[in-house]
Amino acid sequence: MDTRGLNRVLIVDDDLDACRYLVRVLTNHLKGTHLKFANDGHEAIRLAHEWHPDVIIQDLHLGSLSGIDVLWEVKNNPDCRDTHVMMVSSDNSADAIDSCLEKGASDYVLKPIRVKELVLRTRRLLEDCRNRRQLVAMNARLKKEKTQLSQYFSSDMVERIVAEDSVAEMSGTKGVATIMFIDLRNSTAIAESVQPQEFAEFLSEFQTDVMDLVYGHQGAVNKLLGDGLLVTFGVPIESGDDAVNAVRCALAIVDYLATYNDVRPEFLTAPLKLGIGIATGEVFHGSIGSIRRSEYTVLGDAVNVAARLESLTKKAGQPILLDSETRDRIAGWVDCNRADIDKVRGRSGPVSIFYPVDSVTGA
Repeated sequence: MDTRGLNRVLIVDDDLDACRYLVRVLTNHLKGTHLKFANDGHEAIRLAHEWHPDVIIQDLHLGSLSGIDVLWEVKNNPDCRDTHVMMVSSDNSADAIDSCLEKGASDYVLKPIRVKELVLRTRRLLEDCRNRRQLVAMNARLKKEKTQLSQYFSSDMVERIVAEDSVAEMSGTKGVATIMFIDLRNSTAIAESVQPQEFAEFLSEFQTDVMDLVYGHQGAVNKLLGDGLLVTFGVPIESGDDAVNAVRCALAIVDYLATYNDVRPEFLTAPLKLGIGIATGEVFHGSIGSIRRSEYTVLGDAVNVAARLESLTKKAGQPILLDSETRDRIAGWVDCNRADIDKVRGRSGPVSIFYPVDSVTGA
């Protein structure tokens, strides 16, 4: 018999007829339950350790080994910490009841047993077991989801995603987002001039600092692109100021780079430079891939435009370039000037391109 997924109940009584009677009664009233019985305390302890029943219905008096001893052994076994033990006895004294409850019994039923009462009490304990299993499964799933989300979002944003029940959207949906591409210039030349380990440490330090700035502006790091990053603002959770956050984040990164260059390591013979492209629009965001490998990503025209703008920063002579949609959304918060470029690869007509000057004072 395949008992996977069934409730497990162990009957313990030194009276064999009593055991068989309870098994027969509970089998009739508790569908989906697998029952076993033991005729002495030692057998009960063995079955409890090996079988891990959800509920043990046990007589208080078991001959050579008392029911209290069995109860103590069961409740002190780590594998049985969630097992409910229902003690059964004709002893209705407060001392007997209190002693059982103090040793970890979940319930105490008086003899002669009333079938309906026993069934109801057993159902209650089994329901508690089911609820606890569901809670453990939910916590395990939540931990897994948080681990996956932490690859892309700050710890604060992960908590918000979970709290606002936005995890389902991670499977794929559409939304408006501000996309940012960041590229570190001349990284190939730097890599060729130093040892691989030294370059890896340098790049890791740079990306870690940039990621901290992204997280501090409510952004998410979607991908590490070698010496660059793909960053999103507004998915899967909108802040209402995603474009503003993105541009302010870009300005903070430029300021960080200026400070870094003042104290850069000796192997960097020239100051670091970077390009940042920012665009806003509707994107698809979610997990794509196969059962073997999947990743959270963003797709859409705004992603392509942001990548094109990043590559145009060299030509424009500006570290940050924005599309017109982003410029419109930050009006009143960040001042912008028009860039002397109106062509973007892949676009047939002219495109308005801007660069931020600085945050508006007091905005």
